[in-house]
Amino acid sequence: MGEYGKTIDIHGAFFRELSDDTAILQQALEMRMQTKRGYYWDDPEYGLLIDDYLNEGLTQDALVRVASEIKAQCEADERVNSAAVTPNVTAVEGGYELKPEVMIFPRTGTPFSFVLPVTKIDGPMLRKQA
Repeated sequence: MGEYGKTIDIHGAFFRELSDDTAILQQALEMRMQTKRGYYWDDPEYGLLIDDYLNEGLTQDALVRVASEIKAQCEADERVNSAAVTPNVTAVEGGYELKPEVMIFPRTGTPFSFVLPVTKIDGPMLRKQA
């Protein structure tokens, strides 16, 4: 068992035990990015529902803002020393995909990176671009 204890693996079909520190922290950060801000009354700044930003269109300003918000949310976790975010955009059939790559430098342990899952942006969203 690591420094962070144990939790359940929300990505597995059977919610098995998760005790790897890196996996626990990554899962916690992913959950933070899939929670609408203000959802928890006792922590109104917790969360960032990235899909909400997609409705604004895929402008350079929006990409910078999304990367900044992801970084701030990651660094709000007391286990994270710092974070770096690259908002990668990939063209796919009928639109684009936003796949932010997140590099985490934890307070203890080895740095690691992961890609946040974000919904595909379809044709109507593209027309909102500046």
